[in-house]
Amino acid sequence: MIWFLALLALAAVILIGIWFLHRYYAKATLETALVRTGMGGRRVVLDGGCLALPILHQVQRVSMGTISFTTSRSGREALMTQDQLRADVEMEFEFYVDPSEKGVATAAQSLGRRIARGGGDAVHEVLAGQLANAMQNAAASRGLTDIHLDRAGYTDEVARLVGAHAERLGLVLVSASLVAVDQSDLTQHDESNAFNAQGMRRLAELVAEQRKTRVKVETEAEIAISESRLAQHNKRLEGPRAEREAEIA
Repeated sequence: MIWFLALLALAAVILIGIWFLHRYYAKATLETALVRTGMGGRRVVLDGGCLALPILHQVQRVSMGTISFTTSRSGREALMTQDQLRADVEMEFEFYVDPSEKGVATAAQSLGRRIARGGGDAVHEVLAGQLANAMQNAAASRGLTDIHLDRAGYTDEVARLVGAHAERLGLVLVSASLVAVDQSDLTQHDESNAFNAQGMRRLAELVAEQRKTRVKVETEAEIAISESRLAQHNKRLEGPRAEREAEIA
């Protein structure tokens, strides 16, 4: 009887232990890291788990997956280029949390519980100002055509500026891609603005130059066609003229 009661007590202890671990043992996964605060100080768990007791501890989850989002500057927020034109630019970025204790702790502190969802909205919201600043800085040293022709150079400069700021938030920039670039519609901008006025003048000059070039090319083509037709007509007349001169001779 005593052995039976001892076995029942042991089974009860085991069951209680299993329930306790299931209830209060937080586990990290390949996609999620843990940051436990409270009694015992801060602890970052990248692999394994830790006890998280109510009242004594607070656990924050950090998504370790890739975070991607697209940002654009267009319309009235279009970028100002070196040649005073406006450029509509769309870029795509990919980030992930630095897989180190310092990186995870920094991301949890700078992004809060928003980083647990792993969505791009939280990161985009935090980096919005820096993204706009980096895209504008890179565009300010290039003309609109230069951004299009040197897409890799423009992207690399933006990535360098954004990546340096992301590191301070515990993030690592995986890639940056220039999705689209085009001239912005200047009719949407205030003409009384000095920058916009210069851009409109520059655009008018470019359009006029292109129109002159097109008219010149079309005129030269028409002249060449006329000269070619005249030469062919004269060539057709040379045969009968030669025969007539031979008959007269």
